[in-house]
Amino acid sequence: MGQSIGGFVSGVYTLTFSAAQRSNILGAEDFAVRLDGITLGTFKPAGRRYEDFGLSFNTRPGTHNLEFVGLNTGHGDNTTFIDNVGLVLDHATSVIDGGGELLSQRVSSPPLDVEALDNSSLLSSDVATPRAAARPV
Repeated sequence: MGQSIGGFVSGVYTLTFSAAQRSNILGAEDFAVRLDGITLGTFKPAGRRYEDFGLSFNTRPGTHNLEFVGLNTGHGDNTTFIDNVGLVLDHATSVIDGGGELLSQRVSSPPLDVEALDNSSLLSSDVATPRAAARPV
């Protein structure tokens, strides 16, 4: 599952989310968080209760694709639930042109369209197309 998100400025961002394994069959679903196809981290919830996870990353201005991708390294019928996805700018970097003139500088978080993220997502690996879930492995 993924989404294209616009409004990024150059800087360090923190992504937070909660994840849990399916309760009727305690699975071993793991997943990766990717930005523009690059894996930022892999995660595996320990159990049926939601756990909070987070990671920080540096990126450039523009629009980026954020994805949660199921890995299913435990094989079989595994599902993870993801909720409470949040994305904030920790600090921005200044943009200076070739002549040394400061073009822009941001020190506060710009509004990103995180409300559009599906904040109650089911990730399952019992289908041919990988989906995703979270916890540092």
